Amino acid sequence: RKDMPAHLRENITHVSLLAAMNLKLAEKLLKKDEEISKLSQELKETVAKLDKKEKVHRQQLEQEISQLKSELTRKHDESVHELRTTLRQEIDRNREEKATMKQEFQLEIDQLRKKQATDTKSLVQKMTEVRKKQERDRTELERQATTLQGISAHIGLVPLQFTMRDFEKHKAADEKWYSEPFYTHPKGYKMCISVNANGYGMAMHSHISVFAYL
Repeated sequence: RKDMPAHLRENITHVSLLAAMNLKLAEKLLKKDEEISKLSQELKETVAKLDKKEKVHRQQLEQEISQLKSELTRKHDESVHELRTTLRQEIDRNREEKATMKQEFQLEIDQLRKKQATDTKSLVQKMTEVRKKQERDRTELERQATTLQGISAHIGLVPLQFTMRDFEKHKAADEKWYSEPFYTHPKGYKMCISVNANGYGMAMHSHISVFAYL
């Protein structure tokens, strides 16, 4: 790896960092799944406790009602009705509290699932970006390899012959064209040819300008 070019080492380091980030995100998602499972279990236990508590409380209330009926048989029907109404309200209130707690737990679970979905989407986007970056790096490496092959083929072959393709396209777009780089001789100067299809300076729109860059 030490013999690799600096840009390749940087690419490998970048890919390693992204892989580490993906691993951390995967660990977070796993942790969120565990939290959701834990909350679901706690919800079931809480509901079971509430059901048991309601059952016991209902039994106690029924016993109290039975006792009250025995003790208050001579009291007016209005008092008995009022007591029954109060007991029903208590039961309804307990049910409402139970329903409220269920809604709160369900809301927390929905929020965790939503966050998990968001994290998953973010992870997929980052993985897509990594793949695109790797594809761009591969294309760049292939281009550089092609350039190096061209340079190697041109070393020591002065004079050289270059073919400018898409001349009309460069002229219409007023873009410069650059040849592949070459060397004047082994270990010599590195140069390339530049062509202005529309001319340059006083030659603009009347001549073709050719420059040699050192």
